[in-house]
Amino acid sequence: MAKTNVEKLAILGGPKSVTKPAGDLFTWPIITKEDEDAVLEVLRRGAMSGTDVTKQFEAEFKEWMGTSYALGYPSGTESLRAAMWACGVGLGDEIICPSMTYWASGLPALQLGASINFADIEPKTLCIDPKDIEHRICKKTKAIVVVHYAGHPCDMDPIMAIAKKHKVKVIEDVSHAQGGLYKGRMLGTIGDIGAMSLMSGKSLAIGEAGIIVTNDSMLYQRCIAYGHYERTGMASNYNAVDKQVTDPQLAKFAGLPIGGFKHRMHQLSSACGRVQLKHYPDRMAVIQKAMNYFWDALADIKGLDSMRPKWENSTKGGWYACKGYYDPKAFGGLPLAKFAEAVVAEGSICAPGTNFPLHLHPLLQEGDVIGAGKPALTMSGRDLRQKEGSLPVCESIKLHAFGIPWFKHFYQAQIDEHIKAYRKVAEQYKKLLKCIVNETAWCKNAPGPTLISRRKRTMADLAIFGGPKVRTTPFPARALIGVEEKAAVDALFDKAIETGNAFGYNGPAEQQYEKDFAAYCGGGFADAVNSGSNALFCALGALDLDPFSEVIVPPITDPGGVMPVVMIGCIPVFADADPRTYNTYADAVAARITERTRAIVVAHISGDAVDMDPIMALAAKHNLYVVEDCAQAHGTYYKGRLCGTIGHIASFSTMFGKHHCTGGQGGVVFTKDEKLHFEGRRFADRGKPFGLTGTNGNVRGAINCNLNDLSATIGSVQLTKLPGIIARRRAVGEGVKAAMANNPVVKVGWQVPDSSSCYWFLRMTVYPDAMKCTKDEFCKALVAEGLPVNPSYRHIQCEADWFINQHVFGKTGYPWQCAEYKGPKHPKYDMPNAIFAADTNFNISINESCGEQETKDIIDALNKVSEYYAK
Repeated sequence: MAKTNVEKLAILGGPKSVTKPAGDLFTWPIITKEDEDAVLEVLRRGAMSGTDVTKQFEAEFKEWMGTSYALGYPSGTESLRAAMWACGVGLGDEIICPSMTYWASGLPALQLGASINFADIEPKTLCIDPKDIEHRICKKTKAIVVVHYAGHPCDMDPIMAIAKKHKVKVIEDVSHAQGGLYKGRMLGTIGDIGAMSLMSGKSLAIGEAGIIVTNDSMLYQRCIAYGHYERTGMASNYNAVDKQVTDPQLAKFAGLPIGGFKHRMHQLSSACGRVQLKHYPDRMAVIQKAMNYFWDALADIKGLDSMRPKWENSTKGGWYACKGYYDPKAFGGLPLAKFAEAVVAEGSICAPGTNFPLHLHPLLQEGDVIGAGKPALTMSGRDLRQKEGSLPVCESIKLHAFGIPWFKHFYQAQIDEHIKAYRKVAEQYKKLLKCIVNETAWCKNAPGPTLISRRKRTMADLAIFGGPKVRTTPFPARALIGVEEKAAVDALFDKAIETGNAFGYNGPAEQQYEKDFAAYCGGGFADAVNSGSNALFCALGALDLDPFSEVIVPPITDPGGVMPVVMIGCIPVFADADPRTYNTYADAVAARITERTRAIVVAHISGDAVDMDPIMALAAKHNLYVVEDCAQAHGTYYKGRLCGTIGHIASFSTMFGKHHCTGGQGGVVFTKDEKLHFEGRRFADRGKPFGLTGTNGNVRGAINCNLNDLSATIGSVQLTKLPGIIARRRAVGEGVKAAMANNPVVKVGWQVPDSSSCYWFLRMTVYPDAMKCTKDEFCKALVAEGLPVNPSYRHIQCEADWFINQHVFGKTGYPWQCAEYKGPKHPKYDMPNAIFAADTNFNISINESCGEQETKDIIDALNKVSEYYAK
């Protein structure tokens, strides 16, 4: 392909390489009427529960794989746990697993009472390094789990030789590589047993499902006995005799699952699976053609490695989560992140990094998974915990591995544009290097701007001085409520009219919403209440704090994020902010802890995550509760964990302005602690004895903070929309973030590393030393360009009249002025960082109705105004 560097890089102001609409180029899975008819047939036949369709799918799957047996599961995680148990993994045993993988490859071993010995990976395959396996084997090693990561086959021959030598089983995790080949052999058929996820994001996608394959009759029987009780040979009212377990040591347990789990695949997934499997080889061939075409066109670019299998007759199957390898040396030391930013600016896809190395996660350092009184990785009698630096390839691969476009169709003209994007950046990397200069610190904790050359604007260019606007129409309004909510509410009214019973609270709809919300959070307990402020009120009430306890509160937040502390008779103590954000941080919290402190409230303001790990460590050290205020953070992630699930208890607002709502007002209290859940429910509903027996009426003084079935009905529908809402907001936020990375005047505000904002609004940071105007002047210029800008978010509650005047309970000054409180009677808090953050940040209002045009307009306006005001 001819060189493309005649055009200026898009990140430097040139035209984008990718201009054609994507259409269905990336759409997956491909769903047709055939899929729909197969699923509808199961529904109409009333066969959602059962195994007849599943057995048909299993038969077709094992024929395709060329194995003797296949067994369906409700998820890939369950298939892996069953495979481990079938291989004899149990209490005190060990498995060997790569650290670079999704957690389900290894963590099921912890549920079995086993430990994980993590191994390093090969940098050019991202798969377990055979040379790092054998020295990890000991007498307690039962299995080696190999993961065909990002579709690349593991080097199975030396692995199988090691396993045979030491008489340990090999489990293949094929979740990324369905249909892939290693030297002509289907992945999943080479080890003792193969297990895989077939969930909707995988290359063979049939819903939420998993499957194992094996040629070993005993492993198959053990998998059945562990979780497929209806196939063990015991008849029931629902199942005829299905005797597939013949081993006498297993057969005597017929009728009950040995593992205590039901592992049956859902028949709707099975029905979809039969159709998807029928077409998968052809669709996979198209994907392989498109992906190989892409990499073949880039093969001459040194520094970009396609990471394709090097062995003859070996393939990456459906190319799930496909990666490339970046060598910064070939590009003059240009960091992968900067290369990726430039490719993204061209309109293509380039995502630096991979999964987080599992061996460094706190769960694998501290977690006592089965209540044994010691960390899970010491269950085998030796300490298998590995510190930073122990697996160097896993820990550094994020600097080299990057995600590429995953083409589902061979649309040559469109793929050529993505090729052009990569070539254009690779050929002009020196121009990027010239634009990078040393960072200049603008405050003690903040990174400085990275400068990039831009055309100098004149006064005549700016709309505030009479020039043309970037945007002449208002940003789109939200479309939060739709026909789905109306239909659900209509059905609720119809039922009320039909039965004559008015809907109330704590009814079926509210219970369902609470279940839905808890499921969204990954399991736990949810209690719906009537506002976000009351959610925090009830979360604090669940802690059952004594009056005059001190509660550390956020520096910048809504009044409802602090006042509930006073309303329960406690003392709010304000911690300062990290100057790079509106949120507090561990050092500021530590400075406020006294012998009277009992809890910490943190708020993830603007959808940006608080740095939770050091705060949780601080709380553990001082035996304090942590309450997460997630009013603005529906769907924010912190180091792979959903905000609201990290502290001891959390509050959410679901009023009409939030990411998802329950109507006009509402809130949710969430916790994974059942005791706190019931305490919170009692506090939210007049002290009713939820979870208690043998009581005589209400057990504590409390008021009615309940939600209602009408609002909850809306909430359940809204939850189904929430992932899409967050994704659309995040697309805008991340698009602006990438485009502003090299702007010297303004950037998207700093976010905690390994976190993912849900962008309740777009928080922007200005760099005063790089601009020749005030922040207010800068914001006025942006408003003139047509952006919805809020120039100030100085919600510093310790500056508010209610706090300064202690006007809460009449004029008593309660609770500060009570003799029982031994702290300062008129506290004043210095908040230099919070004030700095308020003075150097402004907000742009975005919502899920915004799209590519709004993203472009925000970027254009920010660049336009920055270019004029830059020093």
